[in-house]
Amino acid sequence: MSESYTRICFLLAAAGYRESELSQFARAVVSAGSAKFVDDVAEMQKVIQQEKSRGLKGDVANTERLSRRLDDSLAERVTQLLIFEARMTKLEASEALRFEFMKRGIKAPPSLGKRSFSDWLSQLARVVPQSEILHLSTRIRNQFVHQSDTDWSLK
Repeated sequence: MSESYTRICFLLAAAGYRESELSQFARAVVSAGSAKFVDDVAEMQKVIQQEKSRGLKGDVANTERLSRRLDDSLAERVTQLLIFEARMTKLEASEALRFEFMKRGIKAPPSLGKRSFSDWLSQLARVVPQSEILHLSTRIRNQFVHQSDTDWSLK
């Protein structure tokens, strides 16, 4: 194995992820491709650098806060697209996303249930890159907003 592979395995082992999470991660990397994976990591490095320049230290608590902030911004953007603009319920939005990912052969988290929509999106983001979630959310939003079946017909 290469040295970088071994180092990254050590980092993941030290992070304490469960075997199922590591398996999901490996599938996501394979699905996204190496170039997309590298782009996603580079994007996160930029965010971390911005946070460091604001004065945050790189300890675990701040890293968790940063992770939550990334998840929150994803939730805010998806909520804006699907809940406010497409006027879907949170259950409809989660089911629409689940359906789209299942069509692509990606196993999405179970139905929303009693979880919050942002928690459900966070769980989805562990399997699917955030950019893919936003892309599909935008497509779903556009389908709902631009549907031609209205109650009023033009004369």
